[in-house]
Amino acid sequence: MPVLRITQSRSDESDECGRSGLCSSPQGLRDTTVPAPLAFELIADLWAGGANAQFRTYPTGHSETMFASLPDTTGFVAELLRP
Repeated sequence: MPVLRITQSRSDESDECGRSGLCSSPQGLRDTTVPAPLAFELIADLWAGGANAQFRTYPTGHSETMFASLPDTTGFVAELLRP
């Protein structure tokens, strides 16, 4: 099953996503702890409010998503820590 990747970028303005103004949300499509529809609603609200948020889904459950998302989240954090 291919990975569905949805990303949306905004300007560098600060917003609800913290000091950097950026946030990332990986979501497992088979997650029963945090069901995907709740995450879809959250990311839609963040984008509607102007948040600079990245959202990616993975064909995994809750715990497996952390490992499946490591290539994406590692790069995201590296960008945040770049001087």
